Amino acid sequence: MAAPLIYPEDPADEFDWATDWQEAIGDQAPGATVDFSPGQQEATLTGYVDFNKERDALKKIVGYSYADTAAPWGLHRVLPQRHPRYPQLVAYAASASALQPQSQDTNVSGEPYLESPFEANSYYATYAKSLLTVRFKSFGRVKFLPDDRIEEGEEMKRYTTLLPAPTVQTIQRQGGAQLKFVEGDAATAGPDPGPPPAPTGGNLTWTADLPELVPQANLVLKWYGVPHEYVSADPDVLYPTKIMNLLGCVNSVDFYLSKFPVGSVLLMSATFADTLFPVSTTDPDEPATGYDIEFGLLYSPRESSAPGSTKRGHQLFPYWVGGGAGGGPAWLNAVRENNGAFLREDNLNEIFSHIGS
Repeated sequence: MAAPLIYPEDPADEFDWATDWQEAIGDQAPGATVDFSPGQQEATLTGYVDFNKERDALKKIVGYSYADTAAPWGLHRVLPQRHPRYPQLVAYAASASALQPQSQDTNVSGEPYLESPFEANSYYATYAKSLLTVRFKSFGRVKFLPDDRIEEGEEMKRYTTLLPAPTVQTIQRQGGAQLKFVEGDAATAGPDPGPPPAPTGGNLTWTADLPELVPQANLVLKWYGVPHEYVSADPDVLYPTKIMNLLGCVNSVDFYLSKFPVGSVLLMSATFADTLFPVSTTDPDEPATGYDIEFGLLYSPRESSAPGSTKRGHQLFPYWVGGGAGGGPAWLNAVRENNGAFLREDNLNEIFSHIGS
């Protein structure tokens, strides 16, 4: 399985924040800014690095991701730099301006240029320093965890957010009486005698179609910075086979670090937004790219009304006669005529696994 090859920097061109970053201190305009509000937290730092380390600095400050091309099929994260005074803020963007042009003794007449390592007959000027502007912000509850804190099957612990939108769905039953009056004159007559001519009615039933109210939650699960080669076997076209095969499935094992029990989550959708990693590759036609993925899931908190049953959520259906705790229908497991499950069931945690695993 092919993947973009990251250009290997010469050791002399490698950047280290602890030793190579020199913060620029402005004597008039401030060199560092901070902007906090209830809706966002952002900050900016400017600093100098050696020009030859600029490319590696941008890559390591903003951070990037890449994936294995063979077993053990891991996802690797180079974490973005944290702000030195506000560690809840991490770098998300950086820009550079070159300073102090330099001559090259190895060039004829000392012309200040170097040959590109990527393109033949391509040259660029060389400088002593680069002035970097780094922008930081809070990503809320997103965890930026290093590879050594992620065990197999725990990729969802980092670079994800999950937000629920609780709501009520209605299920309509058509035909047949669903309610009977138990108060007033309507509670004493014979069964279903038809419309009474006067307030003295009988044991009347409500024959209109009535909905059952079903509590549930739409879940928005976002997964950030996922390399193309991690989710698609095709190097040129996004084709996320594993994710597509799980659409319309209910979780057959506990989902998302066991926060959602078996049967309670249904995978409804997945959308992909391009993201670009600040990485130069050995082949410019094979860029390092990835996706921010948003999954739509439907969560059902229902538990079975049958004593001792382990079925729940989307495995249950309303028994209209009643029997639910505190009122409402009983919720019981029902299957197709061939005894198969109504909805497909599978391990939804596989949406976080490598396409090659």
